[in-house]
Parts: sequence; C-alpha cells; structure tokens
Amino acid sequence: MTIRSAAMMAGTLMLALTACVTTDDAAPSLAGSSWQATRLGDGTAVRDPARLALAFATDGTVAVRADCNRGSGT
Repeated sequence: MTIRSAAMMAGTLMLALTACVTTDDAAPSLAGSSWQATRLGDGTAVRDPARLALAFATDGTVAVRADCNRGSGT
C-alpha cells in the first residue's frame, strides 16, 4: 500500500465517522409540509404542479403523486 492510498483510506474513514456524529441541534422537520414541482430539471414548466407533489405528514409518512401514479411511504 502506498502512502497516497493510505492517506485516501484514512480520509475516507474520517469522513465516514464524521457522518455518524450527532449534535444537540435538531434538524429541521419536513412534517406537515407539502411540495409541488413547478419546473423539471431541464427548465420545462410543469403544466399542473399538483400532479407532481410530495406531502409529508406529521406521523412520519409521505404521500407522493407523480402524474397518474400515487404512492406512500414511511
């Protein structure tokens, strides 16, 4: 193993461990919010934003509408 490889592995390990650190500050919650797409990734405007939507419930579930398709999850 070269020094460069060892340094890269150590850096990767450090980043992975840092991702596991918790803080006392709570992350903002999406609970109770809903989102609608207004533009696609290529900049095309969405004709009916209500047909491309996410709704985050306070019980931790999410409802998804993607045109004629619907789904939900936790």
